[in-house]
Amino acid sequence: MRHVLAALAALVIALLGVAGLAAPASACSCASDLTPRQALKNADAAFLGTVVERTGTGQLAYTIDVDAVYQGTVDAPEVTVSTSASEAACGLTEPQPGSQWIFFVNGSGQEFRTHLCKGNDIATEDLIATVERVSGRSAPPPEPEALAYQDRGLPETEPLARLLAPGAGIMILGLLGLIGVRRLGRH
Repeated sequence: MRHVLAALAALVIALLGVAGLAAPASACSCASDLTPRQALKNADAAFLGTVVERTGTGQLAYTIDVDAVYQGTVDAPEVTVSTSASEAACGLTEPQPGSQWIFFVNGSGQEFRTHLCKGNDIATEDLIATVERVSGRSAPPPEPEALAYQDRGLPETEPLARLLAPGAGIMILGLLGLIGVRRLGRH
């Protein structure tokens, strides 16, 4: 019985050792559940943006169309946000092209850096409302719909004779054809 218990204990210890080896050697250990207030406090800039492109392997670079700025200086409507490509190194690897995120970043102008621990998150209505409330800034109203009325001016018009000429020509040919058919019908 003692031998069975000893063998069972050795087996359990071996399994725990294997499970420990399977875990990542260095995992990101940040407090990623920051409140928007904490995230704003720790960031040079914060903005709402749509991911246009994601490039890189060791270092990721996101091209972002900026929709609203909540804090800091953002000098262009399109900026670059860089991060590590490794989650173990706290890289922000989730954003995909077409998705809208709120970014909490370091830097200013057009080039920014961020990581998993900054509080970046996919933009939801609740998160946007909270960040607007905490920052004191709101997003600009959405662009007018493409189908909305816009005065585009009057198109340049063609002279009336030029517009009517093709139809008149066809009508004359039709009449000549009719006259020809009538003559042939009499003979």
